[in-house]
Amino acid sequence: MSLRSPPPAPYFDRVVGDRAAQVEKNLLLQAVIVTDDRDAAIRQVAATQLPVPLTEREQTPLLLIGSVQEIIDQVKELRDSFGFSYFTVMDVHQEAFAPVVEALAGT
Repeated sequence: MSLRSPPPAPYFDRVVGDRAAQVEKNLLLQAVIVTDDRDAAIRQVAATQLPVPLTEREQTPLLLIGSVQEIIDQVKELRDSFGFSYFTVMDVHQEAFAPVVEALAGT
């Protein structure tokens, strides 16, 4: 899966200038859904919460949907590709995100 980029890095780099290495990037996750059927979960989100084209739902960095391992891989991609150093998870999704935190602790 290839995630869609948040606002372009050149804008961020220009705004923070020489402080770029010191700035922590945060991402507020809108949903964390652990499931063995990612496609069905994405369709359910579309039907109930997010009426946008399928490709956008699949690629948005704001929704982590899939097995625990798939979500771990998504978090690693967000960290490696876009430099997010920490993630904020809505209260209702904290329990679902806990195994991901445990797996990634210290990495």
